[in-house]
Amino acid sequence: MALSDVKTAGTAGVAPVAEAPKSLAKGTGAGAGKDKRHEKLVAKGQSLRTKMTEEEKQLEGSKSDKVVFIAALGDPNRPQFRKENKKDIPSHLVVGYAFKALEDMEVPRADLQSNFKSFMQVGPITKEKVKAGETFYLNVFETGALISETVYGGSFSGEGVTVNLAVKFSQNREEPLPILNKAGKGSVKENMILIADMVGADPAKNIKGTPKIKEEFASKFSVIYEKRVGGKKGTSAGSRVTGETTKNLAKAFQAYINARG
Repeated sequence: MALSDVKTAGTAGVAPVAEAPKSLAKGTGAGAGKDKRHEKLVAKGQSLRTKMTEEEKQLEGSKSDKVVFIAALGDPNRPQFRKENKKDIPSHLVVGYAFKALEDMEVPRADLQSNFKSFMQVGPITKEKVKAGETFYLNVFETGALISETVYGGSFSGEGVTVNLAVKFSQNREEPLPILNKAGKGSVKENMILIADMVGADPAKNIKGTPKIKEEFASKFSVIYEKRVGGKKGTSAGSRVTGETTKNLAKAFQAYINARG
C-alpha cells in the first residue's frame, strides 16, 4: 500500500545539515537526558488517564498484539551512530517504520509538508485500510499517531516483539517527536531497512553517491530527497520508558494529535 511522503531531517527530526562523506553524525539516543517538557507530557497523560471511563480502561492496550514491528526505515543519505554495549555502531537516521497487521485495520496517513524542518510538520490526517497479513509503512508522525491510540496504549507486541512509544524534544522544536524503543535487549535500528540506494557510491574513493528512492517507498518517502532550504541542527533529549509511563505518553500524544484538528 502507499502511504505518506517524508524528507531529510536532522537527528531530532529538524532541518538537515551537510554531512562529510568520511564521518558519521552521532545520534542522540533515547537515553540522551531528561527534559522538563518530557516530564510535563508524562504528567499530562497520567492526568488524562485518571479520567478514563471503565470502557476506555478495558480497551487500553487491548490490541497491542495485533501489530508486528518489522524494522526501522532509514535514510542512507543520513548516517548516524547507534549505541550497542556502550559502543558506537554505524547506522542511519530513522524516517519511519515497517509493520505487519495481524487483523484488518485502519492506519493514519499524514504526508510531510514540502521543505519541512521537522517530522511533525505534516498535512491533514486521513485513514487508509490495511488487510490482515499486509506489511505497511508509516512515517514518524504517523507511527506516533497510531501507537498512541487507546487500543494500542503506546505499545506494539505482535509475534512476541515489543516496541514502546517514547518521545524526544529538541532545542528548536517544542512538539514531541515520537520514537520507538525496543523492549528488552536490542535496538529498533537493528536490521534497518534503507529506503534508497546510493547510486555511484564508492567508499574506497570516499564518494558518498546520490540517493535513489526504492520503488516500494517512493509514494511515501520521495519528498525526502527534494531540494530544500537548510536549517540548524537541533539537539534532542529523550528517555527510555516502559509500563505506565508508556501509557501516559500515549495518552498525552494522542491528545496532542487530536488538538491539531
